[in-house]
Amino acid sequence: MKSYAILIVDDDPVEHEVLGDYLARAGFVLHHAYDGNEGLQKAAEVRPDLICLDVRMPGIDGFETLRRLRQSPGLDEIPVLFLSSVDSTHIKVKGLELGAEDYIPKPYEKVEVLARVRAALRRSFRYARTSGIMEGDLADISMAELLQTLEMGSKTARIQVMDQDASVTVAGGRLASVRLGALGGEQALQRLLIVSQGAFRVSFDVSLDASTKETGSPGQAIQGLLMDALVAQDEAIDGLDRVGGLDGSVLVREGADLPTWQDLPTGVTTIRTLLCFLEGDLRDAAGHIMAAHHRGDVVVV
Repeated sequence: MKSYAILIVDDDPVEHEVLGDYLARAGFVLHHAYDGNEGLQKAAEVRPDLICLDVRMPGIDGFETLRRLRQSPGLDEIPVLFLSSVDSTHIKVKGLELGAEDYIPKPYEKVEVLARVRAALRRSFRYARTSGIMEGDLADISMAELLQTLEMGSKTARIQVMDQDASVTVAGGRLASVRLGALGGEQALQRLLIVSQGAFRVSFDVSLDASTKETGSPGQAIQGLLMDALVAQDEAIDGLDRVGGLDGSVLVREGADLPTWQDLPTGVTTIRTLLCFLEGDLRDAAGHIMAAHHRGDVVVV
């Protein structure tokens, strides 16, 4: 997995030592700058994946530094976290309006900063994006987070899950189509939201003519569809704890009576994977699994 680069811009050497060491131990590559001008130069030089930026610094302050970043092609999409000893609503709002990803007042818990850094990276379009393509793994950024990011940016793009016969097309930040094998629409979306790992590719240079003929809900707001799908997911997994939950390991006996839209995987698999192979709404699929478990067709291992 790629090691993401973080640039700390702060005039306090202690901040660089303490926060920098903590983030380095978390697996990030650290770069350092001690005022706004040096921060702009370093950002242009190393193109970090994220910047931790102090507000009060000699020379140009954090606000002016961020304003210049947002006006610089190639640097304008880098997520910025403000770290400041000034805990003021007015200051926070100003930072967010300028385009900061988050605002964290000092003193802070290092574990909280780490969580917010990871969240900002997940929301960022800088996951190995080159030449109109972004690549990554669903273990790092979920399908729901990908779709929310495309919606917020009003993007037109196609997501392909490389080890699944699956694609999702977004047009202007709204869902144009979704497909998983022979499934489309809500059934496909529900299942793609429970896929927890696997390589994906997002292509931004896409045509929306014949490619949007897959079954789907054209032009619908993504957030509403996600909410409906997540409700279905919660209801589906509510009764699956007795079968080991989504990641519980099970064996499907040969000849098991399960309605599938393609051949079931052989050997031991997880409930999460099994749900993706069953027909119907995700809640119906969960019901089929529980009934098969009761009959002995699905055995917890």
